[in-house]
Amino acid sequence: MIRLPKFFVGVLALALLLSLTTPVLAEEAKGTIRTASSDKGEVTLKGILKDATYVLNKDAKVFLDGRKATVKDLQEGDRAAITYVKEGDQMRASAVRCLRKATETTGTVHSLVADKQEVILKGLVKNTTYHLDKDGKVFIGGREGNFSDLKADDQVTITYEQRGDLLWASEVRATRK
Repeated sequence: MIRLPKFFVGVLALALLLSLTTPVLAEEAKGTIRTASSDKGEVTLKGILKDATYVLNKDAKVFLDGRKATVKDLQEGDRAAITYVKEGDQMRASAVRCLRKATETTGTVHSLVADKQEVILKGLVKNTTYHLDKDGKVFIGGREGNFSDLKADDQVTITYEQRGDLLWASEVRATRK
């Protein structure tokens, strides 16, 4: 009879347990909306060969041009980024971010002007200034924060619209290095 040391049996049991509890990682799909149904709680993105339908979780967050919205607000032709997990043959969405009039950009924060609520992104040739709307939102690592939480060298995604000569941000999402 072969006897295994207790330590080895413990390590083997832990390895087995960890292999059974692998976390589900969310994916992101980008595309153009074909349909959005608030009745069914679904958003369908146009596909090259086949459309893809995403079923929204009950607590799914929906944004349009950087502002909170509902599925009812979404229209065919909106550009969308959907965060989802695949469960069986269904894709379950936890977040839908759409753009209609606004644009998104990503970059590194060069500096901030707190009294003017300005975020200045580093540029190759020159830096670009974005003014945070009075009802604009800041998110740090996926959680809502304040303008004062932003720091130089943060990696950000800014949802903005150009009005006149100024770029107005409705949303600033930051991640830290």
